Amino acid sequence: MAEIHEIYNTRQTEPGVKRRWFTDSDYWDLYIWEDPGGNMNSFQLCYNRGYTDEKALTWKKTGNYRHNSVNSTASWGKAKTDVLSQRESLDNTKIYDSFQRDSKVLEIKYREFILRKIREYENPA
Repeated sequence: MAEIHEIYNTRQTEPGVKRRWFTDSDYWDLYIWEDPGGNMNSFQLCYNRGYTDEKALTWKKTGNYRHNSVNSTASWGKAKTDVLSQRESLDNTKIYDSFQRDSKVLEIKYREFILRKIREYENPA
């Protein structure tokens, strides 16, 4: 795995909200949504990208916090669509260690916050 880096000129879809995208060559996708003041409103950390067991940890300032499987649907000649499905258990230690290793270039305020949220996530009963 390689360190993540930011993809600039990311498509913006919500007025007043800046979406940022960070990725590596094959494992991580991190999306951060910021308010006009540069504060994080939400993030979605996707991992195992490109594998059959892709997962997403999603946190929103409004209190929504979940870990899901990602189901990708694609057919010949059509664009791929990713859909979050059932809730999944999170291997906090493994994801924490991997993200800590691969996210050194991420702004420290975001890196520390996301690492804390990975540690804090409570798996569904």
